[in-house]
Amino acid sequence: MDRVLTTVLVLATLLLGTYGVHNQMNDPMEARRSHLEEELQSIEPASADYTMQPPGNLGELRAAVTSKTSLWQELIAAPAAPPRRIMPPDLQRRLDGVVPTRTSIGTGDNVKVLIKSTKNLRGSFVGVGEKVNGTTLLKIEKTSVLFGVTHNGNQYTLSVPRK
Repeated sequence: MDRVLTTVLVLATLLLGTYGVHNQMNDPMEARRSHLEEELQSIEPASADYTMQPPGNLGELRAAVTSKTSLWQELIAAPAAPPRRIMPPDLQRRLDGVVPTRTSIGTGDNVKVLIKSTKNLRGSFVGVGEKVNGTTLLKIEKTSVLFGVTHNGNQYTLSVPRK
């Protein structure tokens, strides 16, 4: 088994060596390379002589350029300023520290919920339509209270869970 493996490896090495020698002797790019070198040897550099003419009367040239009013007009008008973006009110910040509790009084449309805040630690009972920190209480649900504010004709709401 070792003898077969050694024989195969020797034959593979000889085959690769023969292939490398063949590529060195028969380089397909050699003819192209020698042709390009002959072409480069036959090229003669051209002379490039530049002569500077002295400038004429610069005052006349400046007057001729500045007298052309169309030269200084803009080709494309400047774009109009974008409309000012109106930011919606930050209800989360307004209602920071406001805690609606599960305590409520009344029934039906007359339900009021106890809302505590950092300003009023004992809390007060607030009904639908009343103001709390600049927002209006819109809806009282079993697990949350919906606050809202109208800004530039848009209604913004925030649901706060009851605790």
